[in-house]
Amino acid sequence: MNIIQIINYTVRILIVILGLGIIFGYPEIPNMDSKARYVMGVVITLFGIYRMVLLYMQSKRYRFSDDDDDDNENKDDKQ
Repeated sequence: MNIIQIINYTVRILIVILGLGIIFGYPEIPNMDSKARYVMGVVITLFGIYRMVLLYMQSKRYRFSDDDDDDNENKDDKQ
């Protein structure tokens, strides 16, 4: 895992934590209805989870693609 992936996962985890914080009332948002705060927190949390899953799937696909390329190069060398 390289530094870029670590930063990506860290930012996405922070987005999920921010969404959960908004749901539970931290940080305090003045002049906001509790239902609107809850909806905003849920949307931000789900967005963070979606982005983490998307990043995981893309990195998994990239690793799978790299493995296929390496296998094809090894087969070409043997022939």
